[in-house]
Amino acid sequence: MRQLIYHGRLLLLAGVLLASGQAAADEAANWRTAMAVENVQLARTSCGYEVTFLARNLMTRDRGLKTRPFAEERDVVANLWRQTWACKPGFAGENCIAARLQLCRRAYLEYGPEGILVKGLLKAVVKK
Repeated sequence: MRQLIYHGRLLLLAGVLLASGQAAADEAANWRTAMAVENVQLARTSCGYEVTFLARNLMTRDRGLKTRPFAEERDVVANLWRQTWACKPGFAGENCIAARLQLCRRAYLEYGPEGILVKGLLKAVVKK
């Protein structure tokens, strides 16, 4: 009987650990999505990139939420973009144009077709 109770506790503990691991993974995925949406929206308006169907779906889903997840982190990202684009010395450094270009390149590297954070959210605009 003692052995059954012991094994039952082990199974319960394993279940709790698995559930907490899944919750942490879900939280990380939600954070990654929130940051991707924020950066992609800013890159679209500031750099002139086009967004893909996948990005539009993420942005639509994000707008439909009742609360804005990770609002503080999103505000930091938005502030970085705004201050760099406004050529504030603490953000853009000595060369404002180079800082803007660097920000756009970084966004494309992270969210473009071969994105290192989330693939396929941005695409370059090709004019003929």
